[in-house]
Formats: sequence, structure tokens, C-alpha cells
Amino acid sequence: MKIIKILDEAIELLMKFLIIASILIMVAILFAGVIARFFFRESIVSSSEIANYCITIVTFGCASYVARLDKQVRISYLFDRAKWGVKRVWGMIINLGMAFLSSYMAYHSFIYGINIMEVGSRTSVLGVPTSINIFIVTVGLTFLALEYLIELILTIVDKNKIYIGREPLVKEVDA
Repeated sequence: MKIIKILDEAIELLMKFLIIASILIMVAILFAGVIARFFFRESIVSSSEIANYCITIVTFGCASYVARLDKQVRISYLFDRAKWGVKRVWGMIINLGMAFLSSYMAYHSFIYGINIMEVGSRTSVLGVPTSINIFIVTVGLTFLALEYLIELILTIVDKNKIYIGREPLVKEVDA
């Protein structure tokens, strides 16, 4: 159990690092491109490709971090109004459904990435295989599926908590 906790914390640190590094690289390269166009009348040709990879990393590669913090957009009016038992079942259905959907999308993005890799498609400026971008999506969706699966297991194990994100809803004890 201790190894799993250490691995979980390492993944969280990796996600934080990837988000920060990607945004900093994106800001730096796009800002440098604007400066180059303004002062030298030349743009940095590869800036859009680099920004595209950074956006993919932040959006898909780190989606599990957003789910972990429960910061995704959701409409929770009915969930908030429901009784504890309904909330608990609903939370488990949501986690199971999202784990399944994320796994399904990860599988199909992996198959698509393999097909693109076999074709040998490369980006126009840097010559990087375009399948790398697709595999970033695959890895991100896989981590997202694992996050929802972990939250489902945590909810099943602890009867007094519902995990939608890592901060659980705790059952209020009647006094």
C-alpha cells in the first residue's frame, strides 16, 4: 500500500511539473515569436508546433490531475440535493462510467496512434512523428481512467465517504 501511495504522489508531482513546464515553454516560445516578428520581421517557424505539443500535454496529458482535484466543469444541483445513499450510488456510477469512457477513448487513440505511426506522418517543420501527440493523448486518458478507478475503489471501501476527486464528501453523523 505504501508503494502505491508513493507512486500516486510521484504521478501528481509529474503532472504538476508537466503543466508548469508546458505553460512556461508555450509562453516563452510564443512571446519570442511575437518579438521576432515585431523586431526582425521573421517569425519562429516551429513555434506553433511546439505550442501544439504543449497544449496537448496540458489538456490531455494532465487531465487526471484535474479529475483528482475535482476541478472539472460539472452540474451538480441534483447530486447536491440527493440523499446520502443516492449520492453514493450516483458517485460510483459516475466514477465507473468515466473510467470506462476514458479507457475506451484511450484504446481508440492508441489504435489511431499506431495507424499514424505506420503511415510515418511527421510534422512539417520539426519533422517529429505526429503519432507522439496522439500517444500523449493516450497516456493522459489512461491516467484519467486510473484516477476514476481509484476514486471508485475508495468510495466502495469507505462507506462514509464519496470520492469525486480526492477530497471526499463525508457523511454527516446525526447528533
